Amino acid sequence: MLLQTPLTLKRRYMILFRKITLTILASEAKGYNWETCDCSNCDRRMWGHGFVTRYFSGYSNPFFLKRYRCPDCKIVVTTRPDEFWERIRSSIKQIYECLVRKLTSGRWPPDTSRQRAGHWLRRFNNHAKMSIESDYLNFLKMCYEKNLNFFT
Repeated sequence: MLLQTPLTLKRRYMILFRKITLTILASEAKGYNWETCDCSNCDRRMWGHGFVTRYFSGYSNPFFLKRYRCPDCKIVVTTRPDEFWERIRSSIKQIYECLVRKLTSGRWPPDTSRQRAGHWLRRFNNHAKMSIESDYLNFLKMCYEKNLNFFT
């Protein structure tokens, strides 16, 4: 087994956020007209590297999202709709509206899973505690307006 030192460790995967309309992607599946892209590491045109399936909230079937691979640096890039954060199935807007309702009325929206929404609120609270903002609702609005991920 080959051990890698910190100098040889490189990130081999990354996500490329694109404007993707999910309704069009659902109807066209693998026939969707994907844009070509260049590698952010070496500026070389990347090759198609198949598809990966991802589920999104509100849709029962998976979506086929395009993957690319750079022939030089071997990085693999997966596309993702820009209105969804990495590893999250619900849209940014849906998360925002759910948290605003909870922070203003004290109640979750009726069509939202309490467990899932509670996870969002805990992640937001952890991030907001590190902020200089004292008012959670204003901090949440500021994050949403500036398109900041308040889950990190």
